[in-house]
Amino acid sequence: MTEAESGLRSDPTVLSECLWGMFKRHRQRGFTLVEILIVVVIIGILAIIIVPKCAQFTDQTRATTTVALLRTIRNQIEFYQAQHQGTNPTLAQMWANLTSPTKLDGTPDGSGRFGPCLRQVPINQYTLSDTIVATGTGTANDGWEYDEAAGKIAAVGFDEATETFTPP
Repeated sequence: MTEAESGLRSDPTVLSECLWGMFKRHRQRGFTLVEILIVVVIIGILAIIIVPKCAQFTDQTRATTTVALLRTIRNQIEFYQAQHQGTNPTLAQMWANLTSPTKLDGTPDGSGRFGPCLRQVPINQYTLSDTIVATGTGTANDGWEYDEAAGKIAAVGFDEATETFTPP
């Protein structure tokens, strides 16, 4: 087959033009550095706007969860008082008294006929602790403060009026 029949020329300039045309077409399919930088900047701006909103939602969720946990614990303390002739759970046995069956005198006992009031020990959503201490003695490592005489419980560092957390 001759050059005329095949329609191809053996001229080197035609070959280089053909290769340049393929390179040019391939280059048109990609993105330029400026286009990529613009997209990165836009994503950065969106992240700057969205991340603080997510942190705000996380704080609101923690506050709502803490309020709900306090309400549940307080209701169960009242339930315990009703079952145990008006006595409050003791500080030393608070979680044992509320999470396991008890006798009438409040002694935790697997065969007791009262309770359990709670399925599991609640965790303070801010300190991530379930420890319980006397009111006014809570540290950043404690979860709850309990006034045994009054039967009142509070989350360590949590202000219920404003629903804010201040580390002790």
